[in-house]
Amino acid sequence: GVYAGRAWTGGAARGAAINVGSNPTFAEHALKVEAHILDEDLALYGEPLELEFLGKLRDVTSFRSKEELVSQLRQDVAQIREMLARETTTDSARPERS
Repeated sequence: GVYAGRAWTGGAARGAAINVGSNPTFAEHALKVEAHILDEDLALYGEPLELEFLGKLRDVTSFRSKEELVSQLRQDVAQIREMLARETTTDSARPERS
């Protein structure tokens, strides 16, 4: 599914759109976790990263075209921005590990 969350790296939290599952629009069936960090252009490949899940937006969906997928992703990011803006108590506090 698609989730709103935060990506923790280098001691800082950044808003993130997180996808857990496959990519049926492009016939990719392998399960994976992908995080799109909002408003950042970071080279994080090979770097440690922790993800904090704040809420689920929707299930994995197969779209008829790349354009339809991109349109939905833009809507997802807008919804995630709204969710992050409502979060006030944990913006600067790292979640405790269990």
